[in-house]
Amino acid sequence: MLKFEYLYEYIGKLAYKLFPNAGAIEHLLKLKQEANEAINDPKDIEEYADCAFAIISAVNKAGFTYEQFIEAIYKKSVINESREWQQMPDGTHQHIKK
Repeated sequence: MLKFEYLYEYIGKLAYKLFPNAGAIEHLLKLKQEANEAINDPKDIEEYADCAFAIISAVNKAGFTYEQFIEAIYKKSVINESREWQQMPDGTHQHIKK
């Protein structure tokens, strides 16, 4: 089983090799495109993989380490767990602002 830390490092290096002129913003724009493709074909796991590639590339190009990324995900998860959520008309959820 491939560890996520190694995958993060591999994708980061690959993003610099394949897309040397793209920064974090360009990878985030690509994420939007890939997310729309996943929305249109939610049974295609490769579309989710494309989303993961784009977000990891963006985080890496923004200069964050694997440890910083994982810590931020954990901290945000703790925050989200403590929030109250409501379902929006489009089916998504939004935390209730207090």
